[in-house]
Amino acid sequence: MAGESSALGLLCTYESSSDSERDSGYTSDEDKKRKCDRSLSEDTHKIKRQRTDNNSMVEDMIVDSTNISVNKQSSLNNCCSNKSQDKSVDLHIKRNCIVIPLPNELTLAGPSHVDEGSKHQGRARTFPHDPGNWASIFYFPLNEITSAGQGMSSFSTLQNLVCSIRKCCKLHGLHLTASTDFHISLSKTLLLRLHMIQPLTQHVRATLTTMPSFTVWLNKFAVYVNEEATRTFLGLDVLAGHAELATIVGKLDHVLDTYQLPSFYKECSLHASVAWVKGDQRQLLNSLLPLLEEEFSSYFTYNDDLRAFNVLYLNFKAGNRIHKLQLGRYTT
Repeated sequence: MAGESSALGLLCTYESSSDSERDSGYTSDEDKKRKCDRSLSEDTHKIKRQRTDNNSMVEDMIVDSTNISVNKQSSLNNCCSNKSQDKSVDLHIKRNCIVIPLPNELTLAGPSHVDEGSKHQGRARTFPHDPGNWASIFYFPLNEITSAGQGMSSFSTLQNLVCSIRKCCKLHGLHLTASTDFHISLSKTLLLRLHMIQPLTQHVRATLTTMPSFTVWLNKFAVYVNEEATRTFLGLDVLAGHAELATIVGKLDHVLDTYQLPSFYKECSLHASVAWVKGDQRQLLNSLLPLLEEEFSSYFTYNDDLRAFNVLYLNFKAGNRIHKLQLGRYTT
């Protein structure tokens, strides 16, 4: 029993001891050398395997990167090919599409303005139509408000006189057209831009504050023609009140010069146009003046007030709008 216990103790001690302890106690030098060589061989084999694995990983990475580059190049080629195909398709579409033409209003200069003579009593325009210009004029109106006389007004008397002289001229082959509004012009026809109308109106209105009201008398017939000789006018010259009207014309000319606008005619022949005819008919109309003077005398022999008008205000017509400019009074 004692021998068995001793053997078991030695076995446990051997199993629990390290290799070095077992080698030192129970292994020869040749066994140790053999084990060492085997251990070195195993380590070398492990290193080689590790190197082989590393090399294979590097090769895989190279292959993968090559594949990636190839894939990228292939994608770029496909993209370029698609773009070129898209361009060719676009060109094909553009070549086959129908181009819609631009409207004439955008490509052409548009139709020029055409005046209808039937809407203007056959009158011809003396300056070209421009949508940005406003034909304007200063004048004294001869109407019911400014007319003098008691009972029959001077305005209604003037209307009757014009009817009589038209009949008289018609008998001699001259067809006169009655003026639509009787007035005494105090300026030429002005072409104004829209932004000029309001300041010019205010300027003239302030200028007229020093002018008191007065009365004008119509005297006798006279013949006039416009600058373009497109119309001939029959007018009544101003007798009394001519000096006052000439003063107003001078004030207007001074203001118009500030705006670089033309002044009134140098001769300053103030008259009321009561009828007109197309073309230059001065010779024929002058030959009829003695007959027309007889008609004039028959209307005003017994009552001179029937040819008088009170100058209370002036009119400034700009386009189709009329501004009333009061004399001797200015209100903002």
